Amino acid sequence: MPKWISVEKAVIKYHIEKEAILLWVEMGQFPMLYIDNVPNVDEECILELFRRSKAGITAEYIDTLEQLCIDKTMVCEKYAHIIQLKEKEIQLQKEINSLSTARLQQKITENS
Repeated sequence: MPKWISVEKAVIKYHIEKEAILLWVEMGQFPMLYIDNVPNVDEECILELFRRSKAGITAEYIDTLEQLCIDKTMVCEKYAHIIQLKEKEIQLQKEINSLSTARLQQKITENS
């Protein structure tokens, strides 16, 4: 049965950075649960991670961290592509609006 501790309390109790805890959660080292909109982690999992890391950083840990970085890079690249497509869409819409305005002005001039 997990013993949940808030991330903020874990930061104080174990003298670790909040960002490190959140990174470990993203890496799948242990779960996080929101209780009343407060992020909590399984304290036993934190302690187990500390025990495992006392012997040094493992190749598995490095591989997991590397994969997380690769995944984040892929997400960023996809967002950059989406932004480029949206910028093209906006430019095309501006061109369409400009042509529509020019045609409207031409019709007004012809009818005057």
